[in-house]
Amino acid sequence: MASEISEHVKQHFNEFYEANPFLELLGVRVASYERGRVSLEMDVKHEHTNVHHIAHGGVAATMVDTAMGIACFTCDKGVVTLETVDDSYEKITGTLHYDYSSFLYYYTDKLYQYFEVGDLMPATVVNAQEGKFCIEDQIKDFFIEEAKDYEQEDNLFRAVLIDDNPKYYGWMTEIGVPMFTGNIGGLVKGDFVRLSITSYGNGRQYGKIYAEFVDYEDAEFDEKEARRECMRAFATMTEPPAEGSAKANEAMTATLNPAVLMLLIRFIYRHQKTVLKPSDKFRLLANATVMATIIDDPVTASYIRFAATYLRALVRFAYDEDISEISL
Repeated sequence: MASEISEHVKQHFNEFYEANPFLELLGVRVASYERGRVSLEMDVKHEHTNVHHIAHGGVAATMVDTAMGIACFTCDKGVVTLETVDDSYEKITGTLHYDYSSFLYYYTDKLYQYFEVGDLMPATVVNAQEGKFCIEDQIKDFFIEEAKDYEQEDNLFRAVLIDDNPKYYGWMTEIGVPMFTGNIGGLVKGDFVRLSITSYGNGRQYGKIYAEFVDYEDAEFDEKEARRECMRAFATMTEPPAEGSAKANEAMTATLNPAVLMLLIRFIYRHQKTVLKPSDKFRLLANATVMATIIDDPVTASYIRFAATYLRALVRFAYDEDISEISL
């Protein structure tokens, strides 16, 4: 029930909804909601239809996107929607997903507050079919590069103690990069010191930066602002892809021997029969389709697309999902 929703969400729910002029334009209404669930409704008018006189697909996409956002909002969680921008690859739209609720003293369900519409950031596509992206590894890379750049200037790091674990101390530095030291004792949360980096973690510890205590620090800084500036730097560090990069790639691949590509297509098609995960099969078939398109072989490309569509129908059927709209 709505009573299960936090007071914070209740206070901001109407503002969240009313702050979307596009929903007002379409006439999307919230029929009911509870924690983690929402029901939307709208009257489909002539201006919302397509050439077949039914609701345009964009209407359905908007409803899905809005429902997902509101459902997460009722759980007091932010949603970040990403879309690939490199025209060298097939466009993928989806949302950020995280393996853990926090990492390196950043809560993943709060990262959304640092991002803005239009930000360009590096991300890993973890599931193209479901539209899932991950940025945790990229953030770890960013932390390390930021620390190394700052360290090269022979600077010590001002840091505030945020975790006084019996075995170690966790610090947030003035550049928003977390660090770790041994428990040197005599300090409490909120104390400011200067640190010097001793090593960088490897393997499962990758992303962790180890330091040593140098001296106490009188000049304080705003920890929240340091976090925000760090994440804003991450979200804006990526340069947009060069214009015409897709055409450049096409020109480069066009020099490949068609016979070699055909052999690769056959190899990929046979190989996909041996893998178990449907997502891996889809990825291989997609690559084979691209190769067939490059060598201008519409018959092979059509055959591979048929195989991918048939596989998609089988997967949905296995999960007892509707397959009536799939056209082979």
